[in-house]
Amino acid sequence: MDQQRIDKITEALYNYSASVIKEGILQYTSLEELLELSLYPIERTAFRAAWAAEHVLLANNNSKITFYKDAIISVYSKSNNWSVLRSYSKLVMEYLTLTDITQLNEIEFESILNKTFDVLENSECPIAVRCNCYDILCLLSAQHHWIVNELRHRIQLDLSINETPALISRAKKVTKKLERIAKT
Repeated sequence: MDQQRIDKITEALYNYSASVIKEGILQYTSLEELLELSLYPIERTAFRAAWAAEHVLLANNNSKITFYKDAIISVYSKSNNWSVLRSYSKLVMEYLTLTDITQLNEIEFESILNKTFDVLENSECPIAVRCNCYDILCLLSAQHHWIVNELRHRIQLDLSINETPALISRAKKVTKKLERIAKT
C-alpha cells in the first residue's frame, strides 16, 4: 500500500467518531487494508485500524471472521502493540468460539498458542488482553487437555500478583469452564 493511500485511510480513522467508523469505515478503506494497517509502525494508526477491523468483523453475526482467519491469526501473532492485541485477541477468541478447533492446522494452533502464552508471560500485559488470552487458552484446551493445568497455574499466578475485579471475574468463569473440560 502506498503512503498516499495510508495517509488517506489514517485521516479517516483519526477524524471520524466511533459510530461513523463502525458503520461506514468501509466507504474509505477495505477490510484487507485495515488488517494490513493493524501492523503499521505508528501505534495510533495501528490501534485505530485494529479497532475498526474488530468492529467490522464482529458485525453481522461474525460472518466474516472465518473468511479472514489467516489474516487475524497473522496480525495476532506478529503484533506487540497492546491496543492492537486487545482487538485481535478478541477476534481470535471469537473465531475459536465459532469454529471446530480440530479444523486448525498445526501451524495455526502453534501460532495462537505460542503468542497467547507469550502475551501472558509479559508483566505489562493489560487486564483486557490477559482476560481474552484466558478464554483463548480455555477454548484450545478442549482439544488439548494439557493446557488445562497450565492455564490454571497461570491464572493463580496472575491473581496472586493483581486481583482486579475484571481479572477475578474472568478467572472464575474460565476456571469453571476448565473444571468441565477436565471432567471430559
